Amino acid sequence: MGARLGVVKAQSETLPLVLRKCHIPLCPSSLLGNRIQGSIPQELANIATLQELFLEDNLLEGPIPRNFGSLIGLRRFVVSANKLNGTIPETFGNLRNLEDFRIDGNDFSGKIPDFIGNWTNMTRLRISDLTGRKSTIPDLKDMQSLHVLILRNCLINGAIPEYFGVLGQLKTLDLSFNRLTGQIPDSMALLNDLSIQYLDVSYNNFSRIAEYNCQPSNV
Repeated sequence: MGARLGVVKAQSETLPLVLRKCHIPLCPSSLLGNRIQGSIPQELANIATLQELFLEDNLLEGPIPRNFGSLIGLRRFVVSANKLNGTIPETFGNLRNLEDFRIDGNDFSGKIPDFIGNWTNMTRLRISDLTGRKSTIPDLKDMQSLHVLILRNCLINGAIPEYFGVLGQLKTLDLSFNRLTGQIPDSMALLNDLSIQYLDVSYNNFSRIAEYNCQPSNV
């Protein structure tokens, strides 16, 4: 088991400079809210023990390194609220242990990859503001531990799958600002009965929207 890395207020340095001030090896790593600039170093993929990486709310730019797909022990990858771009690397299909994947609030492009349906341990999945290619909702029916699903403003078209109604652990669902069509599945009424606390499917092109008694919450 590796050491814990945590940095408070790195004063707008680049990520390699911050890491030189820290003790390696690390597991997990948190550099949240430090105004870190530059790109995510590919060298982080050399840390075989890395299980959790939090780089949320910084000033990071550039793509997610493709070689992060070798971090097969990675459980949490959180890079929300940066200036990252590019696509979700295909190599991330190897990360079968992921439980928490948050890349919302960046400048990513491309479609939502189908391989995320293989992340069957996922509890929190947050993707937003994709540009470029249209997407459909991947097959997520095996994500039975999913608590939070946010796919907001991702150029998603097509219909909401019927199986969404049997994602019995789901607390938060946000599919707003997409191009979804058809009807809201009747099965989603089960979510209202079982678990759902926050539901937002606004700004789509549905032909019928059922009434759900969901309370707003912070996500």
